[in-house]
Amino acid sequence: MNQQNSQINRRNFLRLTSLTGAGLVMGLGVKADGISVIENLGTSTAAFELSPLVMIDQTGLVTIFNTKPEIGQGTYQSIPALIAEELEVAMDKIVIKQTGGEKKYGPAQFVGGSSSVRTNYTNLRKVGAAAKEMLIKAASTSWNVPVSECYVENATVIHRPSGKKMGYGELAEAASKLEAPKNPTLKEAKDFKILGKSAPRPDVPMKVNGTAKFGIDASVPGMVYASIERCKVFGSKLVSFDATAAKKVKGVIAVETCERIHGIYKSDGVAVIAENYWAAVQGRKALVVKWDYQGNDTFNSKDYEQSIREAAKKEGISIKLLLKHLLS
Repeated sequence: MNQQNSQINRRNFLRLTSLTGAGLVMGLGVKADGISVIENLGTSTAAFELSPLVMIDQTGLVTIFNTKPEIGQGTYQSIPALIAEELEVAMDKIVIKQTGGEKKYGPAQFVGGSSSVRTNYTNLRKVGAAAKEMLIKAASTSWNVPVSECYVENATVIHRPSGKKMGYGELAEAASKLEAPKNPTLKEAKDFKILGKSAPRPDVPMKVNGTAKFGIDASVPGMVYASIERCKVFGSKLVSFDATAAKKVKGVIAVETCERIHGIYKSDGVAVIAENYWAAVQGRKALVVKWDYQGNDTFNSKDYEQSIREAAKKEGISIKLLLKHLLS
């Protein structure tokens, strides 16, 4: 994740502009100058790049946008949970929407290094906390009572002395016109209702019933598919290939060679390009490819271990000379 995305302090929480009556939309965004802000995103379109979002409409529906891909590690649940915890809304009462790489959601729509939660832990909680404080302010203004007399429970603002209540849906429009707090107060860990608690994974039902979207489900106009035949022996070279049978498979468009780069190493492959995934795979299986294994097909752990033991008996290479060679 870009460091500018993950760093938020009191100077970074700048403002929240006005909105039409359709709902309150909040998000953690990135301006061209790299400063992170909480912005009003509008009703149906977002005019600038965003990180995770919270949307509250007049019916009280809370939608949280998750910008981290779900590949089994739980970000579909954990990222929205950070916001929901501070927003005082239960996970089973929200709608989670997964972003799909759209430019408006910013460049950090990826996962890696087990960093999704630890680099967003405070930032996303601040997004939820800021929204909550704005909703409380809107309610206190409506009732003409001090903010200190109000608290939130189950997506509802409550006036402690009188017992008056207002749901988030009733407050969304008024809250959207308030300035976002620069340094919202975060909950103490002892008060957590979501974080650190066991809960059902909301992505599991989708994966079971087939409605979950994966990378292979992506589709754009004019899109084609490719399946690549690579040698099972590392360090081999492509000698030749016969694509006659592959090209006879219905849907196959072309067969081309391609190159894969592994650091300082390169390897060849044969790509079958087709109108659909099935045709690409069947075309690849029909290829006749000849490889030069260059002796690497005889590699085995026993001989490799022995070669290392033999090498240990010899004088090694100077680290200084090795570094000089690598850096030259």
